[in-house]
Amino acid sequence: MDKEALFNKNVELLSRIIPTVALRLPYVDSSDCEFCESKAGEANIIKHNGEQSFSLHSQYNAKKEAEKWFQSLDLAGTQVLYVYGVGLGYYYDAAIEWLRGQRDRYLIFLEDDLSVLCRLMETEKGTEILEDKQVQIHYFPSIEDSGNMFHWLSWYFVLLPLDVSAIRSYESQKAEQLHELRLKIMHDSVVNDAMAGEYMRHSQTFFRNFYSNFLFLSESEHGNKLFGKFKGVPAIICGAGPSLNKNVDLLGKLEQKALVFAGGSSLNAVSAKGVLPHFGAGIDPNPPQYERIISNSGFEVPFFYRNRLFHEAFRAIHGKHLYLNGCGGYPIAEWFEAKLGIKGEVISEGHNVVNFCVEIARALGCSPIIFVGMDLAYSGLEAYASGVVENVKVQEEKILNNGNTDSSAFIRPDINGKPVYTLWKWVQESEWIGAYTEEYPDVQFINATEGGLGFPGIPNMSLQEVVDQYMPRCLDLRGRVAAEINDAHFEHIDSARTMELMTELRDSLLRSQKLCEDILLEIDEMENKVKKGKTVPASLQTGKSVLYEADLLEEEAYRVILENNSAVCSKILERHSNEIKYDTSLRSDRERQLEILNVNREKFHFLRDTAEANLRAMNLAVRNYERAGHDVGNFLELSQEEAKV
Repeated sequence: MDKEALFNKNVELLSRIIPTVALRLPYVDSSDCEFCESKAGEANIIKHNGEQSFSLHSQYNAKKEAEKWFQSLDLAGTQVLYVYGVGLGYYYDAAIEWLRGQRDRYLIFLEDDLSVLCRLMETEKGTEILEDKQVQIHYFPSIEDSGNMFHWLSWYFVLLPLDVSAIRSYESQKAEQLHELRLKIMHDSVVNDAMAGEYMRHSQTFFRNFYSNFLFLSESEHGNKLFGKFKGVPAIICGAGPSLNKNVDLLGKLEQKALVFAGGSSLNAVSAKGVLPHFGAGIDPNPPQYERIISNSGFEVPFFYRNRLFHEAFRAIHGKHLYLNGCGGYPIAEWFEAKLGIKGEVISEGHNVVNFCVEIARALGCSPIIFVGMDLAYSGLEAYASGVVENVKVQEEKILNNGNTDSSAFIRPDINGKPVYTLWKWVQESEWIGAYTEEYPDVQFINATEGGLGFPGIPNMSLQEVVDQYMPRCLDLRGRVAAEINDAHFEHIDSARTMELMTELRDSLLRSQKLCEDILLEIDEMENKVKKGKTVPASLQTGKSVLYEADLLEEEAYRVILENNSAVCSKILERHSNEIKYDTSLRSDRERQLEILNVNREKFHFLRDTAEANLRAMNLAVRNYERAGHDVGNFLELSQEEAKV
């Protein structure tokens, strides 16, 4: 095959994976990538980059270089290997034996140079790589402009252990890009693995908190009723970063100048210095939130929350409980709200409680919104402001080399141009807030954090400068807050109606569980037919299983509880199905069909177990609610009877 025909063939293959990139390749000037030969007579490329040039592979022996690279890797337990740079495919050859060792191993080449991709498309090795179902090639012009690609990769390979490496020339010539790339991939993986892990553990933590807190909804106020009530009032969002120490004395003098928000650790930091914020906030579903609540001295601070908040922390809050509509990632809150007639805007939670506070301040109508103590960095080699933990100091060697790429520090310039250690999650948070502010051009945002990373597009000022320029008036803000909360009562919510809805959802969960069991029986029947060599439909479904699945999709419990879990499970099982489809060790359609049936069985086992876990969380919450002196009707009696059946 001539060079042009081979190029066109490979571009067509590439178009099945990344069509937009494939369309561009025929028009790329690849003259800056010049073919040459190594001393061993192998094809190589000289990359001309302005006045500098370098070879993509060893000029002595490209094959041996790739083999030594692979031997240097510790891939114990690794299932996804990302390689920055593809070159002419020598690193693919070096990894092929490892790749074929298991069908759920993957090799992902990430290339940021279209000229290199063009040259690879001109080779037979390019064809081999593109036709290998365990290998993917992706192009990214920059990390910042390729968020969708990285998001897709992190979800397709979710919950698979990974490693990130590079061809040797990129490791030396593009060291900074490699570092950023590794951090990006690892961070996305950690975030999405945590999310998927929560769903794959049947969302037990979330639902235990949700049901436990929801049952006490009638004792809360409706925080959404405060939205729009503080138009033009400045708001200060407190972080718990080291620089908060510089501003905490001034903060204490601003209770009549601005609404002060503190969530999570920042509530401990400011209250330890005698500063009482106007609002606290919490969404953390984990036990440490309880310790933060009971150890801060701002006992009567009104507290915005959502029902994912750790249930013991929720009960430990002394101040007014301000419920906000919605619950990030779970539609169940909106289902209950619709049934109870609780109307209100569903605001975003962002990545953490600080983002949550920003959204609340914006919804209340506040402007300007001012950030204080949000270093997003180890300023002065400290992790927190004083009052959060006993020892706020960190050791340089521990934050640099802790064995976890996602939590290993690296240097970025702070707002004053000085080097400071930060983490990728903090860089992401800075970028999130910068992007968030662009969505609300009518709201003014100011960074009054004296140090740290800052935020893209947000001006930096000292807190004193902000006070002088934007806080000319004294306002009775505590009085206004108390008055607005007094008018924010829920209407028409009582324990009887609450228990009615819990019963309705419980009954739907039981039906969903039974339908999953019926589908599993049909899968067993189909498996028996396949084993006996009988003709089966391509869908591998019986008529009954199709009907059962349709009924399952119609259940309220599926739509408001199981659907999210099912989506994550299906994404993982889709990957398994693809692995089965291309597994050459499966020698017959019968073997392949049995494997696919096992995948289907796994899905409905998972959904059945998710329903069961949810029922346990619901029953536990209702039992504790009854112990607190509330009437739950015959809910628990019916649950016990149905469990026997």
